[in-house]
Amino acid sequence: MLGRRRLITGLAGVPLATILADSRLAALAAEATEPISITTKGGQKVRGALAVPAKQPAPAVLLIHEWWGLNDQIKSMAVEFAKEGYVALAADLYNGAVATAPDEAQALMQSVDPAQATDTLVSWVDWLRSNRAVNGKVATVGW
Repeated sequence: MLGRRRLITGLAGVPLATILADSRLAALAAEATEPISITTKGGQKVRGALAVPAKQPAPAVLLIHEWWGLNDQIKSMAVEFAKEGYVALAADLYNGAVATAPDEAQALMQSVDPAQATDTLVSWVDWLRSNRAVNGKVATVGW
């Protein structure tokens, strides 16, 4: 089980909170993810950011971004989960859009079609379950 204290320590002993608060550090951490895309059961092409642990197969975590979108902070969280032994996939529910202001974020969040979001997330869970790097166990975490 991933301990809270252990998750809070990030890259090279730098606290995760420091990484998340500094956009340059978050961008650097996010570079360790691999851009990935699939076509959902409903026919949508969707994207995400994948981070894998050294030891595989491993349990997986599907990360669901907050209202800002799939930004570097969420990608850096995927990297942290991978360091702890999880296949971590950060899903993108905004088709690449990332907000930088609250009104933008609110508009993006309100534009999400619930049926399409469900299709996206279910398709990512199915993809993770069928991936050889995953041991069949999939969890979700969201902000």
